[in-house]
Amino acid sequence: MLDKSFGLLFFMKRPTNVTQGDMYIYLRITVNGIFKDVSSKRRWSPSRWDPKSGKAIGSKEDARALNLLIMTLESKAHEARRSLIDQGI
Repeated sequence: MLDKSFGLLFFMKRPTNVTQGDMYIYLRITVNGIFKDVSSKRRWSPSRWDPKSGKAIGSKEDARALNLLIMTLESKAHEARRSLIDQGI
């Protein structure tokens, strides 16, 4: 797995049949060009989201809590990758 490409991306996705309001936050895991999207089960306002960094904008408690969740999910994804590498998978 060391020679395989690996990427993580947090992005927003609007629920179907909804044109305004909060959007769901997803984590996209890409390995060798094949991706899978995983929902964080959190909704957030697009005006308070930075798509370039994949994080919430602001210093309020809700933005800090969301960014902490994002960092935790990112850490768990890297942990799972490390575990697979250690197992030789």
